[in-house]
Amino acid sequence: MSLYLYAIVNTLNHKPLHLAEQIDYLWQGTMALYGSTPEIGTEEVEQMIADRLAEERMPRGGNLIELRIEQRGGRWSLSLHNPTTTIYDGYAYLSLRPEAVIINHELPFSRWRTACSALTTEFGAEFAERQGAGLALRADRNGNLVSAGDNPLFLVRNGRVH
Repeated sequence: MSLYLYAIVNTLNHKPLHLAEQIDYLWQGTMALYGSTPEIGTEEVEQMIADRLAEERMPRGGNLIELRIEQRGGRWSLSLHNPTTTIYDGYAYLSLRPEAVIINHELPFSRWRTACSALTTEFGAEFAERQGAGLALRADRNGNLVSAGDNPLFLVRNGRVH
């Protein structure tokens, strides 16, 4: 298995939403972890996403696609994985109350989504399922809940994000 960073990109009508910001954040991660950034432009990535969604015959409503960047032999590789249709048009708040288990596990480089966080998410989902729960929440060493799978947790109360 190779090491990589990734972002989950929301799309609407086969166009990525907030792609420039997602790429900027990924490039911050590649600079911090590898000391360099790929020379791939936003327009090129946007076209790759549109082509992949069309190729997979994904509906034109809301979709998610994983944008993965990895370095092998000093060369950067960008790939797209797991296109998934959502029931939402782009971003939407979702209020859930599933049964959950808590996994006490703090990830290295937790500021970015990495191969390590993807594996932890997969393990957490399988562990939750074996426990009869629908979700694994991850806690840091202080017991603070930090994520649901690979998604950060936050609370909106009275219009303020906490």
